[in-house]
Amino acid sequence: MSETSAPADAVAEASSAPIFAAERELLLQLDGVRAGGLGEGDVRLHDVNFRLHRGELAMLQLDSPASVRGVASLLQGLRVPEAGTLTYLGETWTQRRYADQDQLRFRIGRIFVMGAWIESLTIRDNLRLAPTHHGHSIAAVDQRVDELIEAFPPDMHLGGTKPIRTRLRDHLQQRPSYVAATLRQLFQWLRAALYPRDLWILERPDTHLGEAALSIVCEWMRESLEAGAAAIWMGPSLPATAPAAGQTIAIHRGLWKRSGSRERLR
Repeated sequence: MSETSAPADAVAEASSAPIFAAERELLLQLDGVRAGGLGEGDVRLHDVNFRLHRGELAMLQLDSPASVRGVASLLQGLRVPEAGTLTYLGETWTQRRYADQDQLRFRIGRIFVMGAWIESLTIRDNLRLAPTHHGHSIAAVDQRVDELIEAFPPDMHLGGTKPIRTRLRDHLQQRPSYVAATLRQLFQWLRAALYPRDLWILERPDTHLGEAALSIVCEWMRESLEAGAAAIWMGPSLPATAPAAGQTIAIHRGLWKRSGSRERLR
């Protein structure tokens, strides 16, 4: 991919532009969805009905942490329901051409519970991989990465003696296995925030982060929600720095149990 295939400021401009004209448009819909094999012990979903609109954050509590990744892949169209219908932006994933699926998934920011890094590449090369595949220049990606790192205050520390900005920049050239879990999770947040998103899928995204770091990365998500994205946060609770959940759903033995609206669990 040519490094001049897009203007150097293309990513930065895109990140500040409104993403959607209709904030409350229905984004994700599940009707009578059944699915199995979503985690250890053949975790299943039974007759799930769910709606997610733009601008909304949904809190999803799973009784089996092992099922987080399987449920996220189902929502992203990487797994097909055994029964029922899952529609994303008005169509099922299987109704779309592969090229269109690829474009839509590029606009989904996902934080993986297991990391999902290519271990043979550096963190920087991992961050460049999807954007350059979709036509963005290396220069634009690197500029956007630097802007996100600059969001951390210069005197903020997250363990160690060096400020977090310095540590993040130092570790961009490291392979993932040589990067501490806290920094890897921050890099996942950074990767999810690189571009305007339709949807955020967050698999236990605060496992290794303290309140100070979460206040920064949750602000990235908040800005995206205000621009019209939606988000699904999977975990036992929301941190104090996260936006309030529009709906909270507990998944117990495969059944989704809605526990209220505008609710923040601690």
